[in-house]
Amino acid sequence: MLNALVVLVCLFLGGLPLAFALTRQLLPAVLLAPLAAALTGSAAVGLMLLAGGPLLLWCGIALAGQLALAYGLSRRDRPVFLVDPWWVSAVVAGVLLLPFLTIKKQPTGWDSHSIWWLHAGYFRHGGEAARQAIANPAYAFSHVDYPPLTSGTVAAVWSILGQVDFRVAQLIVAVLNFSAIVLSAYAVRTVTVRGNAVVSWIAATGVALATWALLPYGATDGYSDVLCSVSVVAAAVLLLLGRDPLARPGLAMLLMTVAALTKNEGLVAVLIVAGVATLRNGRGLLRWRTPEGRRHLGRVALLWWPVAAGLSWMVIVRALGGQSDLASQGRFDDLLRGDLGVRHRLGSIVTAYEPLIGVTVLLAVVVAVAGAVFLRPARRRLDLGSDGWLWIVLAAQLLVLTFTYLITPYDLGWHLGTSARRVLLPVVLLAMTSAAVWAVVAGPAARADRITPVSPARPAALEDSAAPR
Repeated sequence: MLNALVVLVCLFLGGLPLAFALTRQLLPAVLLAPLAAALTGSAAVGLMLLAGGPLLLWCGIALAGQLALAYGLSRRDRPVFLVDPWWVSAVVAGVLLLPFLTIKKQPTGWDSHSIWWLHAGYFRHGGEAARQAIANPAYAFSHVDYPPLTSGTVAAVWSILGQVDFRVAQLIVAVLNFSAIVLSAYAVRTVTVRGNAVVSWIAATGVALATWALLPYGATDGYSDVLCSVSVVAAAVLLLLGRDPLARPGLAMLLMTVAALTKNEGLVAVLIVAGVATLRNGRGLLRWRTPEGRRHLGRVALLWWPVAAGLSWMVIVRALGGQSDLASQGRFDDLLRGDLGVRHRLGSIVTAYEPLIGVTVLLAVVVAVAGAVFLRPARRRLDLGSDGWLWIVLAAQLLVLTFTYLITPYDLGWHLGTSARRVLLPVVLLAMTSAAVWAVVAGPAARADRITPVSPARPAALEDSAAPR
């Protein structure tokens, strides 16, 4: 019980300054705080690998940096995210907490122990031990190039406790997953705030519950797939469907950075979302010769900072001698020579996809087409971005996953069987989000007095800070 209390204090207090600076509301800040704390731990791991020394020393330095960043953000005018009473968010969070009862199951997953918690073990021993482990070929099986967000957070808490405890590690990952899942509901409600409140919250909760569609124990088994998938999808919702996402991109940037520093696949997904979000704001970029256009260009450039964070980790690992199995052993040459048997492998891949995402994607496509035909004026009235942006991200994600399976150095059947459910989760969440947002569009109209998308305080300042439309 004492260990669990230490975990909660570290995660919630360790990220609260930055979380509150981004949200300006206590309950959303508390829900966001674990992710902010995990990012602080990731920064500490990176600094430790570069400069050496104990992890806790760099955690303290990274926390000081977080406080400085939070102070800078707090001095800016910010619009309010939601107009709902705080207890509504609390009720939704309580509903989403119920599936986490599966945490009673012991953490026995192979990847959790052989990847994330093995990495946490050598991070806990300091910079020199971690550098040696990353460069040691004996650790290559553990994917030493995987980013440090979950493993670094576990290592920091283990260091505070002075012991290695796998149940503590399981709880840490579960809290991070809970934070991301609640924020995914928060993101859907935020972009549909002009719709009917009841329908909007039902849709938001449904999207969050879809996290368990493919992975019944995914949020509590110590794996990082749920955290990565939910974070990048929530960021995509904010950036691609939001009314004016570049006026306040802080939360989306934090979520994208979480995904980029959680898994290698997350970095690729973040790259896709950043690219599509840049395209969405392409017309503003054409005005770069004007002062207003240059300010807009600066806001768009912010979208690429999470990509830079993920690439920085890859550079650090490569400099220390770490290798990626896919980059070093992938069957690129066989693909170029035509010796890969692409048609046969594609057939196997599609066959594996079909029972996992076939029905979901098909139904979402039907809903999207019907919505585009009959509900486009209603969607415009709600100031929602085009549904097509989500589908571009979904298609790009599927293409990247399929290409990865095509060139995999491992047995294709084994690789699909052990990973398809986990890596296809973003596809399911994107499809469900598309359908849920159309449901809000088709729902009854919102009360006029409930449509308050920005804070009434200092409207002129907020208008000045908004991105050009």
